[in-house]
Amino acid sequence: MANFYKGSFVNTQVNYSDNSPNEQTIHVKITNTSVTDGTVVNLETADAPIVLQTVDNSEDKFTPIKSKSCRLRVFTNDVVNAMTFAGGGDQQYKVEIAVGTESDIIFSGWLSISDLGQTFQPDPNVLELIATDGIAFLRDIELSDNEGRYLTGPHQLIKYIAWSLQKTGLELEIWIEMNLLEVSATYDDPADHFYNMLYLNAQTFETSIGESENCFTVLEKIFKEFCDLSQQKNAWFIRSTDEAGYAIKRLCKFTYDGEPIGYSAPFLVKDIGASYDIAFMNDDARLSLQRPYKAVKHQFDYNYPAEIVQNIDFERGTETSAPDPTAPTSTGVYRPEGWTLARVSDGTGGVWLDLYQQAGARGELIKEFVYGYEKERYFVVEHEDVPGTDYFHYLKSTPFYVQKGDKLQISVDVGQDVNLGFINPLHVWLEGDTNYYTWHYDNTGPTLINEWVSKPKPLTASIADNPYSALWRASMDGALDPTDELPKYTNLSSEIEIPVDGRIWVRLSVNGNITAPIYFNNLSINLTPRVNGSYAKYKGQEHTSEQQVDNMAVREETVFVSDAPRIEMKGALLLTELGETLYNGNAVFAAGNGVNLDGFYTPYFNINDYVDVSFTSLNNGKYRIVAVEYSLIPDKTILTFAEPTQSETVGAAQLKAYDYLLSGNFYDSIEFQGSPPQEDQLPYGQHQNQAVWNQYYRVFTAFEATCDGLDTDKTYESLPDLPDLLHLYRQRDTHPATTNKGFKLLHYEQDTDNCEWGLYMIEVVDSTIPKTYDGHSFKYIQE
Repeated sequence: MANFYKGSFVNTQVNYSDNSPNEQTIHVKITNTSVTDGTVVNLETADAPIVLQTVDNSEDKFTPIKSKSCRLRVFTNDVVNAMTFAGGGDQQYKVEIAVGTESDIIFSGWLSISDLGQTFQPDPNVLELIATDGIAFLRDIELSDNEGRYLTGPHQLIKYIAWSLQKTGLELEIWIEMNLLEVSATYDDPADHFYNMLYLNAQTFETSIGESENCFTVLEKIFKEFCDLSQQKNAWFIRSTDEAGYAIKRLCKFTYDGEPIGYSAPFLVKDIGASYDIAFMNDDARLSLQRPYKAVKHQFDYNYPAEIVQNIDFERGTETSAPDPTAPTSTGVYRPEGWTLARVSDGTGGVWLDLYQQAGARGELIKEFVYGYEKERYFVVEHEDVPGTDYFHYLKSTPFYVQKGDKLQISVDVGQDVNLGFINPLHVWLEGDTNYYTWHYDNTGPTLINEWVSKPKPLTASIADNPYSALWRASMDGALDPTDELPKYTNLSSEIEIPVDGRIWVRLSVNGNITAPIYFNNLSINLTPRVNGSYAKYKGQEHTSEQQVDNMAVREETVFVSDAPRIEMKGALLLTELGETLYNGNAVFAAGNGVNLDGFYTPYFNINDYVDVSFTSLNNGKYRIVAVEYSLIPDKTILTFAEPTQSETVGAAQLKAYDYLLSGNFYDSIEFQGSPPQEDQLPYGQHQNQAVWNQYYRVFTAFEATCDGLDTDKTYESLPDLPDLLHLYRQRDTHPATTNKGFKLLHYEQDTDNCEWGLYMIEVVDSTIPKTYDGHSFKYIQE
């Protein structure tokens, strides 16, 4: 078994007008990634040795993913035959096609073992191999980060793209020709490119709790009705169809893992005609027309994550005591996922700080079983009585976003197995821009209290004069008697209007003066959003561009990424800004991927959150948390990051949170280059809708043809410049269907030996016909 299988040939008919002087050497290299000894087996190429082609032959300009493949034909011998590659997995045999030299790679992919075949005759026979770009693999791979970790919370669009494309096994640069900019972006700064600056919540792609969609679907949803993705020039190329008509491109390049590199402006045009290096041949060119459409409609559905707070159903946790599936009754004990056990300072005027719990405190998920079948589950919260202290212990939820005017409804069953009387079981904490708020609910007096209590930031004293008044205060139903089934539950519920935009945490708490356990189940948190100034139930929104024409064609598509009225909606485009300081103090950074902080800070840090690190010499920057741990001895919080850190001890490092807000409007940075007039600052959904509209509102010309000449001798910026999907095409033969028009290539098949190839291309631009932005409307869709 060899490490490399290599072959080459010299092609002919490179240019339509000249059959010989510009011949090129085409190289094929197959690398067996399971072998590293450097051994080489030579391949003898057969006729039509390398044919490049698109896999998807859709004639829709907005097909979001254009996978490509390569067909190889070599002669068999004792060493090279179908069984040579029979043991390969999906990513064992890497194929690279190069032009000129082995390093000038134009295509990378993987052998598809199920597609190889040969005639069952004595050698030499022709062995046919198919290599694909790996995009098809993505249909079987669930979205995760580059280390296979489940994703929650918001992340940059480019990260979802890079994480997905890395699953192909190819580490290729990502080139993007898509130049919408958010109005607050800095022009020509790659860090502010649309895909780097904008965030999406990972729950946009959830299929159920704890499970995500496959990577192929993720990419489709991001690019749908705007961009397409393919492999070109040995890079992943993402292009806006609205920009396909430009001869001079404006590309933003990223590393394979999604880090911005910079902008470039390549001239990528291919001319076709009898007087050019590429021309139609065989008299088989067919002209067709795309009729005008009456309307283009894009609907964005209002969908929310499955859980408003993580693990709201008290379902998931890390097992600490296993149940017995064979016993008539048994109990399992779990550390609840998404909830943090902590305590606050005493009730003598201290602030609501999250501190490490006492050794005897409990914050557990309990599941009761009958012969292995779950009968009941609930949370139990309890703290150990320590003389001279008045601690509050609680389980703290993950946060959720709210907007001013929303209605919040909370209901929970609170249980007791000793007489508790009046208790404070719930604390609802709202963080706004300038103030903190706590929901003060009290049903124990003659008048029901149901209001928000606020304190300005920074919080230097108790949220109220007495912390008890800042909690829900409730009377438990009656005294317990021997006939009660324990724990005995009382339902507590209420509704209140949200006073400001912000984030809410829920704490399931224990009074400082109660040492008995308190039980919680059936927690319900319902948010009635205020959208478009009302509480009407909207199921989505729609952008439409239309005209009065004598035909009935309408393009109607659902899109999954857009300007949304709510931060928490799936598909909402988000921006970040620096939030509150989470930690300020001694920090020991590892020579690896993490930092140790003094004290108990796990309630402030969540997996998949981003933090900003500053006031260090070597580790300033943005980091994504992938693990949070606490060590009681020596009282350290340990954060593990996805990004590398350098060894350093800092006396006053600062870690800040990132807050998320809805994106603003967008503008076309090619047209305005950083200075857009107000009327051209539009929602993303409108840009998207009208970009599609400009490809359907009039008659467009299309050609299907066989071409002679493949430009294998051409280069651009030292890279081979064979015709591909990224080029603008101009048909130069004089005809009313070609004059002033530019075309987008949708699919092709290219024989790199005789340089003949078939194509289908469709008009995307006419220099005499400007784009139109009339006829647009927007509406909310009510249930």
